[in-house]
Amino acid sequence: MGKILEYSNYGSYPREDDLIFFCDYNDDNANPTTKKLLISDLNKKLQIWAATGAGLKLTDDGGNYGVFIKDGGNVGVGNADPTYRLDVQYSGTTTFRIRSGNTNDAIIRLDQQDGSGGTTNQATVGYDHSSSLLKLGNHSAFGTTNHLVINTNGNVGIGHTTPNYPLDVSGKLASTGSYPVVLDGGTGEITSTNSSLNVNKTAGQNVTFMYYDTDGSTVNPALSIKASNKRTMVGNDTTPDSKLHIKEADEATNPVIKIENTTTSGHTAIELTRNGVDEFITWNGSVLAIANTNIAASSATANFQTGKIGLGTTTFTRKLNVTDSNNIGAQFVSSSTAGSRIILETGPSDAAATYSSLVGFPLYISSVKKVGWMSGALRLSDVNYFGIHYSDTTFGLDSTMAFNGTLANNLFYIDTTGNVTIKGNAAADAFYDKGGTTVGNYCRGRFLQTFAVGMRADNQGSVFPALNTIMNLNTDGSTHDGTAGYNDGAKTPDARYMSRAPFAGKLQRIDLTTYFPSADVDSATITPTFMFYSGSSLPSAGGDSGMGTTNSAYVSLGTLADDTSHTLGFNSFTDAAGVLEFSAGDYLAVAIDVNTTSGFFYANLALTMEFLITD
Repeated sequence: MGKILEYSNYGSYPREDDLIFFCDYNDDNANPTTKKLLISDLNKKLQIWAATGAGLKLTDDGGNYGVFIKDGGNVGVGNADPTYRLDVQYSGTTTFRIRSGNTNDAIIRLDQQDGSGGTTNQATVGYDHSSSLLKLGNHSAFGTTNHLVINTNGNVGIGHTTPNYPLDVSGKLASTGSYPVVLDGGTGEITSTNSSLNVNKTAGQNVTFMYYDTDGSTVNPALSIKASNKRTMVGNDTTPDSKLHIKEADEATNPVIKIENTTTSGHTAIELTRNGVDEFITWNGSVLAIANTNIAASSATANFQTGKIGLGTTTFTRKLNVTDSNNIGAQFVSSSTAGSRIILETGPSDAAATYSSLVGFPLYISSVKKVGWMSGALRLSDVNYFGIHYSDTTFGLDSTMAFNGTLANNLFYIDTTGNVTIKGNAAADAFYDKGGTTVGNYCRGRFLQTFAVGMRADNQGSVFPALNTIMNLNTDGSTHDGTAGYNDGAKTPDARYMSRAPFAGKLQRIDLTTYFPSADVDSATITPTFMFYSGSSLPSAGGDSGMGTTNSAYVSLGTLADDTSHTLGFNSFTDAAGVLEFSAGDYLAVAIDVNTTSGFFYANLALTMEFLITD
């Protein structure tokens, strides 16, 4: 038998093909059998037992732990005191690495066994080489969609493999607890599944919902709630002035607020409440109504439609319609000591309405709508007056109870001097003072009188008294009452040719009838002018300085025809103001100038004069 040496004398660590010689411990023969064992066979172990309870240690040649199996089974990698089944510890940057070969995926698979040793649940964690994603899936292998992935940008995807945001969830995102909240990406909703949904910030901080401008850079608050006063602002502002402040900067092209009811019947309502008392604004698609109950437009509401107002009615025939069961439908009260007034004002232009303003009071008599009482208006024109035009007894168009802009068409009018004109019958009470105690008091008022004046009109412009005829009409046309006409510049008129006005008054109307002797005048050559004179003194001699167009009221008669009637009214004259109206005692005269050097015609004048009897 050869010499047996110590291993330390070997000079190296055992090689895989080194031999170990040993004898079987149980072989008690005098010469037991010696057997050999390769070192490589010695490393093939079904089980390695720790020698003591200190555990099993695998170290490098420097004594550094590589793997330590602690008593109890916990395994430490680089860790001398493993707390878990696998406890890895490393002081460098990379602690744990799993590497696949070639282009294969690097996967860690997690299995859960059932009681009989079979697998019940599986999960995988690893690197997907084809998509460059770190994946976590609740299945045995990678698929096209995984429960959680991380791409090379660091974006985390849940439910899909293409995350575009730091956290990108496909489907709903829930936060559970006492107040569970669900963010639903499919419907764009944030809901609470078991309680009220609250949006809140730290105490003292505003709650703001933002939006980006079209350039994607400027952030604006769309809706904000101010923490200090609990006011809400809709629009690009953070300083609301009331509990709800809505701000719009769209140049009034869009409504600032819209409330919509999509039903085809019923109405849309807004409720206003103060201290338990309600008021409603309703819209039924045709009429806007205001009432203290939630009802549609009716006689119990204040109603509005296309610029019109109906109070107690849904009929909109005028800008304002008022209907009430009481005998007083409206009341206007002013606290001013100057009194209460209502102004009816026409438009800014000179339309026909400028000359007519009215208030009508229609009545129903025997089920027929009649015109009651109406007011007139002051006409602002060359001739100012207040008048009423009452043209029909039944209620129809506005014209049946309107003020008429033409003086002669009014049934009643008052001029600016206080003169009153009534057309038609009037009660006797209108013409005398019933309060008087003497007979003279019953003779006061305005009266009309017609006077007939016959004249011979020629080139000398003969003058005649206005209230009577004193001249003889000679057929030869040479003289008048034995004297020559004075208006040829040779004579000065005297009282013979003048009437004295017994009372103040005015010339109201002239009816002129002409007669042409065929042998003496060619009617086609005569265009006469009629003149009326009034004054406190006699006119001077001859021409326009006397009784002519300078100091008389006059009117051109045009070309006259034989045996023709002409009617002249107060407004037919030129320079009528101050001439056709006269005072008591004024001289009154008439004349016709034929405006030719020869020829004449006869005329009969019916002068209708108005006198004011004061006593």
